[in-house]
Amino acid sequence: MIRVNYCRTGERHRLALSGHAGYDNTGHDIVCAGVSAISLALLAYVQTKAEIREARYESGELLLDCEGGPRTEAAFDMAMTGYVNLADKFPQHVDVYIASDGG
Repeated sequence: MIRVNYCRTGERHRLALSGHAGYDNTGHDIVCAGVSAISLALLAYVQTKAEIREARYESGELLLDCEGGPRTEAAFDMAMTGYVNLADKFPQHVDVYIASDGG
């Protein structure tokens, strides 16, 4: 299962993903591919638009900790929408937890 944990505090965003979907064999797992596509697009975007505190991406793991304004927030909102949609469609393969201070 892929676990997605996201926390927003003001302009700081922290996203941690871990695990593998286990939907299909490596190279054929559409759930893993979907999560990876969202993750890599978000990572590429924030690397050019946000202040990165920490960024690490490897097989089965993503850690992204950054600060940014409204555009960065919008990028995370869009990514989280994608992760939540995958979790809704594949609940045995993706789990999403979102924490926010509301600011």
